[in-house]
Amino acid sequence: MTARFKYAKDPAESLPLTFVFSPDLSTGETLTAILSVTVTVLVGTDPSPGSILAGGNALDPTNTQASIPVTGGLNEVDYDVSVKASTSLGKILVCAGILSVRTQ
Repeated sequence: MTARFKYAKDPAESLPLTFVFSPDLSTGETLTAILSVTVTVLVGTDPSPGSILAGGNALDPTNTQASIPVTGGLNEVDYDVSVKASTSLGKILVCAGILSVRTQ
């Protein structure tokens, strides 16, 4: 698994989270698909953490990063967002990040 990224947003914001897979890719290897995105709660309470996913997940033009749009979220909740992707060499990689939602 690649390094864990840290993100922060206000509950009113909608924005993309960028997950960088390049440290785990071999020379010439690229991402071929985003297989899944999962969200769990690390701190706080949210009965439906997956509701922060806004849809429209995409790979960047270099196929080394995944863009995951998020929206909403509950104040004072930290979410673990995990992205699973396949590569051109047949590997399955996971990149994760912590999204802290705080009212500004």
